[in-house]
Amino acid sequence: ILGSGGSELEALKENQAQLAGFLELVEMVDKLPEMDRRVSEDGVSLYHAISKEKEMAALEAALGAFFGEPVKRAGGPLSSDLIDNLTISYLGGVKEDQTLFLKKINQCELYGALFPWQRKVNVITVHLGLYNPVMSDDDYEKLEKLVTETIAHRVSEEVESGLAGQVQGISLPSFLQMSEMEGSTCSLRISSEDNTGMLHLLNGNLIDAETDELKHKDAAYAILGWDNPGIEILKAVGRTQDEIKLPLIHLLMDSMRQKDQREFEKGAPPPVPKPEMSKPTIETDRTEVAPEKENPDKQSDGPAEEIPPEPQEKEPEADDAIDDALIQKDTSRNAKRQTVNKAASNLKPKKKIPMAMVAVLAILILCVAGYFIFQGIKGDPVASDYQQLMTKVEQLTIADAQEKLLMDFINTHEPGEDTTRAEMKLQEIWLQNEDDNYQKTIDAVNKLPIDQAFEENARAIYTRFLEKYPNTPHAEDIQQAVSEMSGLSEDIVFSNLRNPGEKDYIQKIDLYKNYLSLYPQGKHRDSVKQMFSETLGESYMNFKREIAICERDAMWDTCLTICDDYLTAFSAYLDTGEVQTIQNRMLMEKDYLVLQTQVLEVDADSARRLYMAYMTAYPDSSNNKEIQKNLQRMDLDATAGRQWGSLKKSMQGSGLSRQEKIDGIEKFISRNNTSRYVAEAREILKSLYKDADIRSAEREQSRKSLTTEEKAKKETEEQYAVLVKRQAQRDRVEHEKQKAIAALDETEGRFVLSGDSSVIDQRTGLMWSLLDSHGEFGICMDHRTARRYVRELRYNGHDDWRLPTFAELAGIYKNKPYFPDSGAKWYWTSEIFAKGYSYIVNTVSAKQETVFKKVTQDVEACGAVRAVRP
Repeated sequence: ILGSGGSELEALKENQAQLAGFLELVEMVDKLPEMDRRVSEDGVSLYHAISKEKEMAALEAALGAFFGEPVKRAGGPLSSDLIDNLTISYLGGVKEDQTLFLKKINQCELYGALFPWQRKVNVITVHLGLYNPVMSDDDYEKLEKLVTETIAHRVSEEVESGLAGQVQGISLPSFLQMSEMEGSTCSLRISSEDNTGMLHLLNGNLIDAETDELKHKDAAYAILGWDNPGIEILKAVGRTQDEIKLPLIHLLMDSMRQKDQREFEKGAPPPVPKPEMSKPTIETDRTEVAPEKENPDKQSDGPAEEIPPEPQEKEPEADDAIDDALIQKDTSRNAKRQTVNKAASNLKPKKKIPMAMVAVLAILILCVAGYFIFQGIKGDPVASDYQQLMTKVEQLTIADAQEKLLMDFINTHEPGEDTTRAEMKLQEIWLQNEDDNYQKTIDAVNKLPIDQAFEENARAIYTRFLEKYPNTPHAEDIQQAVSEMSGLSEDIVFSNLRNPGEKDYIQKIDLYKNYLSLYPQGKHRDSVKQMFSETLGESYMNFKREIAICERDAMWDTCLTICDDYLTAFSAYLDTGEVQTIQNRMLMEKDYLVLQTQVLEVDADSARRLYMAYMTAYPDSSNNKEIQKNLQRMDLDATAGRQWGSLKKSMQGSGLSRQEKIDGIEKFISRNNTSRYVAEAREILKSLYKDADIRSAEREQSRKSLTTEEKAKKETEEQYAVLVKRQAQRDRVEHEKQKAIAALDETEGRFVLSGDSSVIDQRTGLMWSLLDSHGEFGICMDHRTARRYVRELRYNGHDDWRLPTFAELAGIYKNKPYFPDSGAKWYWTSEIFAKGYSYIVNTVSAKQETVFKKVTQDVEACGAVRAVRP
């Protein structure tokens, strides 16, 4: 709360223990029973309250716990070394029955003052504060806020503890102020002695009140003036109509002023009866008091009656004064500081009408009345004119018309008794007209809406009245009303900020900016700045939620609109770098969506240019990996196109046999199975197979045409050749098997024969073919043939033989004891990859070694196969 400040405040902050002790003292004093904290405090002390029914000694002990012994105790003298003390001068001096505590912290002096009331026993004003003649107002206001927040925190905790019903230890004004800060809606049952009433709160505002005899505003004033009220929280009864129509601070100040006045009147002596008086005469250039005429028929028998002297207003003695803080408007802290060590000027008492003048006026009126009666009896024409004048005046109801008649009469008649009476009547009308206009002024102010313009509009209405009646006796009342309005508009504007209703973030921010513009040094400035910051944070969290939804649904245009709107609205208040990053990402996703549609409508070269342009514009896009795959597929497709074109061209000539054409097309399809040219290749392949079937049928027919002898001879030769070939193959295979079985003995039992054609690895449990393709056929094969070879194997009755992985092969050829060597150089694996425009396969060399490198071969290379199964 204190933040940073001037050297005086910084020095005070360095004494945290003393400052904390002072705050604990404030909190302890505020918790005392019958302690009435003053809401009308105007900055003289940091804490100001009225203690009732607490003895001076008890309060001295409470303050002494922090301050120690007082520098001046009630009933004792002020020491001579404190006569020129600035803090005492700031407080206006210390009287004999008052107690003062002082504690110095660097250049600051903390004080505690106990000022007893003269007419009330055990009613004592308590002041706790700090004086430093050079501390800035901003730093002093921070200390005020620190004290206020300390009390508010305590009261808030006590309110929360009493939410179940009865509230204990909290004054009614404090409870209402806390309810306003919390925006509470409830009803309160207030009881004091034999009085019971209800207060109704809506969103923290006091909207209605009632007692057994009063309602609305009158009831509110009455309840707020009760002594020691009990508070019981009830559920709201559903009232929403504002019958009070006044801010809470206004009600509290008025009620306390009225309560203080009643307290003062109870203790004051009864007033001296005063004789009835007419309104004072307004002096004009034509007004003259007619000298009293002597009655020639009657002579005075004695000395003339002595006119009593003009009574003088008696100055109240010091011992009869009540606490100045209750009946006088506190001067500001600056004014207090400026008047330290200066003598207070005496105020000239308000001029009153002397009693002697009242007596003279009464005698004068009687004489004039007697004279006019006498003139009327004589039938004097002037008296007749006056009577006619008064008859016309009484018939009129408009003051301006009455005034014109009276002025015309005065200006057209010789000065005398009738003109004097006309002037008195005119003065009476003027006074009544002024009173009527004053009441209209009050009514006009009361009808003003309670908003931020209330103070300005009310001042304007009061100013117009004062300009019209500069010497009005109501000037003091108007000045009092204007002083009470000070700061009311700011409180109203702040109240509207705390309860903005259904407004969006921009509207709320406009309200905060308006407050800070109207009140740059306002008392709620820090709170408004905090609300401003919180609203900006809420707006950003809402922005993130909206972006998450539209991004989930891939609604990129909506996302971009949300980003544009947020940047437009909030770029002046926030660092929008992250928002711009999100906006760029949304734009990138939208452009990729458009790109996917565009590449389908153009040729390969144009599509490539579109892909490259996107990657240049968005080098960090997560979509670039997919684009790279698309470009690679496009490259493969282009290569396939060139290969297919070359193959078709070669097939159109007569140099290739049908089988060579079939092999070429099958090879092309195996390499480019995802190419768009495969469909055409398969159609041509089907045609070639069909043609081959026709030729085969022709050969079959030719063969059938041979003579039976030739046919038998040829079949015999062919069968014999096959038998010889098969026998040689069987002999060779059997020899290779025996050789392999013998080599198993050198594997230390790792590889065990299973059946007559397979071996089981005792480490991995995998079953391997006893002979590889090299040992069985004596030839090598490309990868496509290798795949076909393992599919057709049926060793030991199993049909699930397959190509091994790189790791499986390396496990038997690169880890001791090694699998027996068959003479093959290297073996195919099942791991095939695309590389550029061709395909490669991971292979394992048959060399028995523990340190090796992974070698790849083109799918067209010629290698061996060692089949494996689970």
